[in-house]
Amino acid sequence: MSSIVVLVGNPQSASRTRLVAEEVARQLADRGGAVVEPTIDVADVAGSLFRFPDAEIDALLERVASADVLIEPASAGGQRHLGAEVQRQPLHRFTFRV
Repeated sequence: MSSIVVLVGNPQSASRTRLVAEEVARQLADRGGAVVEPTIDVADVAGSLFRFPDAEIDALLERVASADVLIEPASAGGQRHLGAEVQRQPLHRFTFRV
């Protein structure tokens, strides 16, 4: 079964951006029979982002890399977050502006 991962980089945890991205994931999953994995909210792990090595960040990177579909809302500046660090890209990536 396909997996969908939502990756949100909004500085506020549990933002409206996250809610929209999770709704997109839910609708895609409903239509395609995929499983939505727990959302990765970068605001929740901000304190660990620049610690190397960090097991939690490594695990999140692996989840992004192994996803069949990655939903990553783009910020107004077009910045990329954890998804930019992944060497093996997900099969499908949906980036949208909110």
